[in-house]
Amino acid sequence: MANIIFHSLSPALHTQRRLRVILPDSRRNDTNLPWLLLLHGAGADGSRWLRMTRAEYYAEAKGIALVLPDGDNGYYTDMRHGYKYYTYLSEDVEADVLRNFPSLSRDPQRRYVAGFEIGGFGALKYALDFPDHFRAAGSFAGGLDPQSLDPDYCVLTFGSYKQAWQAENDLFNRLRTALTDDTRLPDLYISRREQDYLYTVPDRDFASDNAMTSGHTIKVSRFDFNSADPWSFADRSLAWFLDRICPDRAQLFTPPAAADCPDDCHTDCSDDSLADCPTGKPTKE
Repeated sequence: MANIIFHSLSPALHTQRRLRVILPDSRRNDTNLPWLLLLHGAGADGSRWLRMTRAEYYAEAKGIALVLPDGDNGYYTDMRHGYKYYTYLSEDVEADVLRNFPSLSRDPQRRYVAGFEIGGFGALKYALDFPDHFRAAGSFAGGLDPQSLDPDYCVLTFGSYKQAWQAENDLFNRLRTALTDDTRLPDLYISRREQDYLYTVPDRDFASDNAMTSGHTIKVSRFDFNSADPWSFADRSLAWFLDRICPDRAQLFTPPAAADCPDDCHTDCSDDSLADCPTGKPTKE
């Protein structure tokens, strides 16, 4: 499969930026290729998805292209004291992709966005701001509440804790507003790792707020599980997400059969909820 590293000038950041694009061989001649904009976490770049997970294998198996921008530590936000990373994401990246990769689909129903840690915040923010751009969005251990950040980083990015929770950064308020306006929203997929420092408290969790989404035509799916290794969690989250947005292709994440579980397992399994069992095997929760 093609692994393309593309450099271009970002008007938002006033510098050259690097963009990785993964194109599956199985759809080499496709002129309407579905694609996933995949955002990295803090202290990383787009290559971390390729080095720490099976993202390339998954892309080939599902017949979907991956677009991996480098967002630095900017929280995919136009920083109070720094660069305009959100403008870069929402304007420059899309323009580069559509201008230079004509095989990638222009159809919003074949476009997706997801991210890990701060990338999860960026993915949902982008999807809620531009719901007509994506069919689905995923947040994997996303920092959905900016007030959970280190104080110095919060001040650098947002100006203060108070400003971190202003309207432009309050994803929960954005979702409520969109639902009130009956805006057509992408399907939302939320996974959470309890050990992560960006773990969202339950009363602020998107997927568990039934009062918010009840009566509206929005699909929100969630799974939680414990995982000592964050990248193992990210890998499984990506597989779970791709299985749901590309159900017609080979399933990537297959929980073990009930016969493989230990005798003392009391896990109640369901389709959209996964966990790490005590033996370390992935199983449904």
